[in-house]
Amino acid sequence: MTKSRRRLFRIILLLFVLGMVETIFFFSGKVMQSKWVMWDVPSEPQGRTVSFEEYRRIRDPILGWPYRTAPGKELSADGARPNPFFPDGPQQGSRVSLYGDSFTEGGDVSSREQEWGNVLSKLLDCYVANFGVGGYGTDQAYLRFRENREDRSALVIFGVHPGDVIRNVTRLRDLENQRRWFALKPRFVRRDDGGLELVPIPGLTEEEYLRAIGAKGDLLVLEHETLQPGGAAGAVDLSFPYTLSVIRNALGFYRFQSRMREEPPWTSFLQEGHLLQGLEITVGITQKFVDLARERQKRPLVVILPHPDDVRYFDRVGVWPHAELVEQYDRLAIPLLDFGPRLRAAVEESGSCLLYT
Repeated sequence: MTKSRRRLFRIILLLFVLGMVETIFFFSGKVMQSKWVMWDVPSEPQGRTVSFEEYRRIRDPILGWPYRTAPGKELSADGARPNPFFPDGPQQGSRVSLYGDSFTEGGDVSSREQEWGNVLSKLLDCYVANFGVGGYGTDQAYLRFRENREDRSALVIFGVHPGDVIRNVTRLRDLENQRRWFALKPRFVRRDDGGLELVPIPGLTEEEYLRAIGAKGDLLVLEHETLQPGGAAGAVDLSFPYTLSVIRNALGFYRFQSRMREEPPWTSFLQEGHLLQGLEITVGITQKFVDLARERQKRPLVVILPHPDDVRYFDRVGVWPHAELVEQYDRLAIPLLDFGPRLRAAVEESGSCLLYT
């Protein structure tokens, strides 16, 4: 074999090896995407009933969802979830109101009577208005309270699920749940002086939306968005060279990192000094809720509603993922009820990690 042929053979062999490596890393990336430990383009969900243009027309201009057409359908006339024990709603004004996400909403149980807000209503023998909404961040829950000036409750409960911290640092929740629900939302950003500034819902066209989620054309980088590829949350698009994409994902993407550490995905976001300042933003939003409630002559109560993964994490390491959040609330004297220890005791007694049923 001549020298030139040997050189050609080595080049072909090298290209073959590199091709094999790239192929292996490409399929490794696909497996990671299927396990939600690598970013992927949000897919079309089953059950979506509106087009993007229809969504833009009917969405709440401040909150995003629920849509303005919702009251009178799946919601009561006051915008709260139907209360089977008080089907006519408040007579002299509701005495207790709840604000938060699906953990406050309680929509995962088998019947409305079992939703914890309605259980509370029956126990207190008074109307409890549940304004919890599935998919909300702490920011949307606060803004819903701020905009609900007709709320006459004496006691207002602010439900905080630790996982909300991720929603609090995004304006495109579809990037978090990898589904095209048109879940555009507002968010708060932290100013240099430590205060919070509200950034409104993105005013995207359908084409801009598709570009922002990576589904069409060049990626449209959205201001104050952390979950896009290349953003501060470490999301990486699976693109050539695939080896580099997978390595970058392993080194930086929060979902991959949390899976390796066997912790809930939101754990690092709830640590003081995190790059995305999720803890500080969540505490700031909560303080706004408490201050506004008192300004309106109401009694505020913050309730932490943990995920079963939080209980498992505590059992493994002896520390709650939201421990620093509790410390911050205590430091600010925010009225607080942490259901974590109570939930763990219930799990220990029953042997089941089913929530609020």
